[in-house]
Amino acid sequence: DFAIRPVGSGPLRVTQFDKNSGIVAEKFKGFVPSPTKSPAGFGNLIAQPIQDFGTLTAALLTGTADVVRDLPIDQVVSMTESGKFDVSIAPPYVGYSFLGFPSSAVANVPALGDVRVRTAIMKAIDRQAIVKIKMAKFASGVTPSEALCSKEQLGCGYTKQVPGYDPAGAKKLLEEAGYANGFDVTISTFPTNATEATAMAGMLRTVGIRASVQPHPPAQRVQLISQGKVEIGYYGWDGSSSFESSGPIGRHVDSKEYADPALAQLADATRLIMDDGERRKATAKVFDYIMDQAYAFVIVPSRAT
Repeated sequence: DFAIRPVGSGPLRVTQFDKNSGIVAEKFKGFVPSPTKSPAGFGNLIAQPIQDFGTLTAALLTGTADVVRDLPIDQVVSMTESGKFDVSIAPPYVGYSFLGFPSSAVANVPALGDVRVRTAIMKAIDRQAIVKIKMAKFASGVTPSEALCSKEQLGCGYTKQVPGYDPAGAKKLLEEAGYANGFDVTISTFPTNATEATAMAGMLRTVGIRASVQPHPPAQRVQLISQGKVEIGYYGWDGSSSFESSGPIGRHVDSKEYADPALAQLADATRLIMDDGERRKATAKVFDYIMDQAYAFVIVPSRAT
């Protein structure tokens, strides 16, 4: 019951919570404001989950919704150009979208078991172009992230960055691995990331990899990976609620998507280190190893609209 009857002493008091219909909250009269946290500027808040983007846009156009979040960027652009709506772009989070290669997929696509092939896939992707696709006219000043954690985070260390865009180098690696004629592969992704995944599939086709895109609901991700049905995964991740490197380590190592005991051992060595400098040295071994093995690559940072 605690999970569905949240309590607290913040500026809002939750009066209704339902996983299907959303959250209803009201201004909490017992809240004690401070210089850094003021009282709520409204009486009631209704937050509703709407999965269909068309319905979400209609809610905004009809005044049913006052604020919406994370519309597809093409809809954001058209709505702001109408002059009736404002848009704000949140600063970069520690979250990001990333390309991953679950070990369970090798049975379906043997080529993905070769580190040269996984590296070739990354070299074939123009990440700056994906930023522009994701952010459209709001992409100014946004650059791809360097690694699976940000050095602004406590305990984040790395020395190796994502390979640069190099389609010629990608073709060479594929030829060395014995896949000069390419192979068929599917990119699994959430519906919100399908546009970027489709663009990446096109980039892979230019180097001979016949990629297609298969969107699925977020709730199915873990099951599909465990069943070996995610060959390449392109997913968004919120970066964890803690501004610290254990979040990305948990996401990419503790999830056990990459069946590699050596990686797990490197991650375990970071857990009890409290000194930030020493911890960065230890986590660098984790993230550099992931890069060396081409298990996962960050694509673009998260920015909310």
